[in-house]
Amino acid sequence: MWPSGLAGVGIILGTFSSPATKPAVLLVSASPVVIAGSGYTAGAKFFVTYRSGGTQIRRHVVATLAGRYRVVLRRVAFKRCNGVQVSAPGAGLRAASCAAGGTPSVTARLGGLVSGSSFVPGERVAVTARLGDQVVRGFVRAGRSGAFSDRLSLPRAACSDIDVRAVGALGSTATFTVAVPACRKP
Repeated sequence: MWPSGLAGVGIILGTFSSPATKPAVLLVSASPVVIAGSGYTAGAKFFVTYRSGGTQIRRHVVATLAGRYRVVLRRVAFKRCNGVQVSAPGAGLRAASCAAGGTPSVTARLGGLVSGSSFVPGERVAVTARLGDQVVRGFVRAGRSGAFSDRLSLPRAACSDIDVRAVGALGSTATFTVAVPACRKP
């Protein structure tokens, strides 16, 4: 039988000796650029590389006791259409430039299903749908591929097109109009 003091030490050492989750990286802010990561071994030392447009920056980081890091790139602003690539050991984030087919897009259906693609992975997105004078809002986070899907509770409108706008916190924007066919004049 283990003495109770030694059992607690084993648990603490086990927590710090290996990461609890797979390493991940996230672009937190566009201006200044802020990069955050998690899932690393406490005290791990490594490089994080940021590339966007003609900007390339490499920073040395040390993971905290919780296995996280945060890098602020002062005087560097991320522009969505330049694309982005962030890499760290075991983790990466990538969004294609608008010129390379990475232009954000959003679609919607009459039932309220809204889907987006080519947003920055992990980007928080505000989705707004307008039906005449009525406005419905929702928030969603883009997945690893930059895509998202959400269902908005759209009110029934007898004869109004639905205008949908998705605006990401990192600069991604897209619009879409759902034309209500029964409302069209011949």
